[in-house]
Amino acid sequence: MYLIIEKMKKVLLLVFIGALFVACKPEKQFADELKTIDTYKSELDSVKKAFSAIKMDSVFYIRKTASEAERFIKTNYITDTINIDFANKISYMKRIRKSLANFEMNTKHILLEAEAIDTQYVHLKTDILNGVLNKKQVDTYLLEEKVALDNLKKLFNQVNENQSTQMANFYFAYPTVEEYITLIKNTN
Repeated sequence: MYLIIEKMKKVLLLVFIGALFVACKPEKQFADELKTIDTYKSELDSVKKAFSAIKMDSVFYIRKTASEAERFIKTNYITDTINIDFANKISYMKRIRKSLANFEMNTKHILLEAEAIDTQYVHLKTDILNGVLNKKQVDTYLLEEKVALDNLKKLFNQVNENQSTQMANFYFAYPTVEEYITLIKNTN
């Protein structure tokens, strides 16, 4: 009789543990957090899409062209007086060169960070669904990932705004600078 009671206790304990696992399904317990991860993932995808719309080759072209134009003018433009409009346009070339100096490094950082965040979302979601994390851990990781996403969006916005501004500056200033370069080349 004692053995039967002990076996029944074990069976009841196993049934209770099984019921506990069924009642505490992570996808139900952390439904809001999983939705938050999906929202963050959607925001990240939007940043990646906007990033891919940047015409990288055009940005590299204007940076190189502005730098070469500035260098050519410094080397070859000799005069007692300088046209103010021309001087301002040369200043644009200098600004473009300086403003886009870290463009390549920043774009690589954005790509690497976006992939790292994306991977973190996958791991976090998997860990939640596997019941590996408790509520406090999930909240901590979600906050960390939100901060990382916000920092990435901030950097992307800075890079995107800068490249957009410098493209406009280039197309405003370069035609005049190019005329002077052509004139100097033709007189030499």
